[in-house]
Amino acid sequence: MMKRVAQSTEFFLAHEVRSFLRYIPDVEALRTLEDRVVLAGGEEDRDRLTYRPAVVLADRLGERVVDFPGKHVGYVSHSAPFAKRLAELLG
Repeated sequence: MMKRVAQSTEFFLAHEVRSFLRYIPDVEALRTLEDRVVLAGGEEDRDRLTYRPAVVLADRLGERVVDFPGKHVGYVSHSAPFAKRLAELLG
Protein backbone atom coordinates (compact mmCIF):
# COMPACT_ATOMS: atom_id res chain seq x y z
CA MET A 1 0.00 0.00 0.00
CA MET A 2 2.77 2.43 0.88
CA LYS A 3 4.46 1.78 -2.47
CA ARG A 4 1.21 2.65 -4.23
CA VAL A 5 0.81 5.83 -2.17
CA ALA A 6 4.40 6.83 -2.96
CA GLN A 7 3.83 6.31 -6.69
CA SER A 8 0.64 8.36 -6.56
CA THR A 9 2.42 11.12 -4.70
CA GLU A 10 5.24 11.20 -7.23
CA PHE A 11 2.75 11.47 -10.10
CA PHE A 12 0.73 14.13 -8.27
CA LEU A 13 3.78 16.29 -7.60
CA ALA A 14 5.33 15.79 -11.04
CA HIS A 15 2.23 16.31 -13.17
CA GLU A 16 -0.80 17.69 -11.38
CA VAL A 17 0.68 20.25 -9.01
CA ARG A 18 2.61 21.91 -11.84
CA SER A 19 -0.57 22.66 -13.74
CA PHE A 20 -2.19 24.13 -10.62
CA LEU A 21 0.76 26.42 -10.02
CA ARG A 22 0.74 27.75 -13.57
CA TYR A 23 -2.99 28.28 -13.87
CA ILE A 24 -4.22 31.87 -13.89
CA PRO A 25 -8.01 32.16 -13.88
CA ASP A 26 -9.69 34.52 -16.31
CA VAL A 27 -11.25 36.91 -13.80
CA GLU A 28 -13.18 38.85 -16.42
CA ALA A 29 -14.74 35.66 -17.82
CA LEU A 30 -15.68 34.59 -14.29
CA ARG A 31 -17.38 37.93 -13.69
CA THR A 32 -19.85 37.04 -16.44
CA LEU A 33 -20.76 33.91 -14.48
CA GLU A 34 -21.10 35.51 -11.06
CA ASP A 35 -24.61 34.11 -10.60
CA ARG A 36 -23.24 30.58 -11.10
CA VAL A 37 -19.85 30.66 -9.38
CA VAL A 38 -19.40 30.06 -5.66
CA LEU A 39 -15.93 30.42 -4.20
CA ALA A 40 -15.74 27.93 -1.39
CA GLY A 41 -13.33 26.57 1.19
CA GLY A 42 -13.25 24.28 4.17
CA GLU A 43 -13.97 26.10 7.41
CA GLU A 44 -11.20 24.13 9.15
CA ASP A 45 -8.68 25.14 6.47
CA ARG A 46 -8.84 28.92 6.67
CA ASP A 47 -5.18 29.03 7.74
CA ARG A 48 -3.96 26.56 5.11
CA LEU A 49 -2.59 26.96 1.62
CA THR A 50 -5.54 25.11 0.04
CA TYR A 51 -7.89 27.89 1.18
CA ARG A 52 -5.80 30.80 -0.10
CA PRO A 53 -6.67 30.64 -3.84
CA ALA A 54 -10.37 31.00 -3.04
CA VAL A 55 -9.64 34.07 -0.92
CA VAL A 56 -7.50 35.71 -3.61
CA LEU A 57 -10.02 35.02 -6.35
CA ALA A 58 -12.89 36.22 -4.17
CA ASP A 59 -11.02 39.48 -3.56
CA ARG A 60 -10.44 39.96 -7.28
CA LEU A 61 -14.11 39.33 -8.02
CA GLY A 62 -15.39 41.44 -5.14
CA GLU A 63 -17.05 38.36 -3.65
CA ARG A 64 -16.68 36.37 -0.44
CA VAL A 65 -15.59 32.83 0.26
CA VAL A 66 -18.39 30.53 1.39
CA ASP A 67 -17.24 28.10 4.05
CA PHE A 68 -18.20 24.45 3.99
CA PRO A 69 -17.86 22.03 6.90
CA GLY A 70 -14.53 20.29 7.25
CA LYS A 71 -11.25 20.74 5.47
CA HIS A 72 -10.15 20.55 1.84
CA VAL A 73 -12.31 17.49 1.13
CA GLY A 74 -15.10 18.13 3.59
CA TYR A 75 -17.58 16.36 1.33
CA VAL A 76 -15.82 13.12 2.34
CA SER A 77 -15.30 13.69 6.06
CA HIS A 78 -18.45 15.75 6.74
CA SER A 79 -20.84 14.44 4.08
CA ALA A 80 -24.19 15.29 5.66
CA PRO A 81 -23.36 18.83 6.86
CA PHE A 82 -21.56 19.50 3.58
CA ALA A 83 -24.63 18.40 1.60
CA LYS A 84 -26.87 20.55 3.79
CA ARG A 85 -24.69 23.63 3.19
CA LEU A 86 -24.61 22.95 -0.55
CA ALA A 87 -28.40 22.57 -0.66
CA GLU A 88 -28.75 25.93 1.14
CA LEU A 89 -26.58 27.61 -1.48
CA LEU A 90 -28.36 26.02 -4.40
CA GLY A 91 -31.76 26.58 -2.76
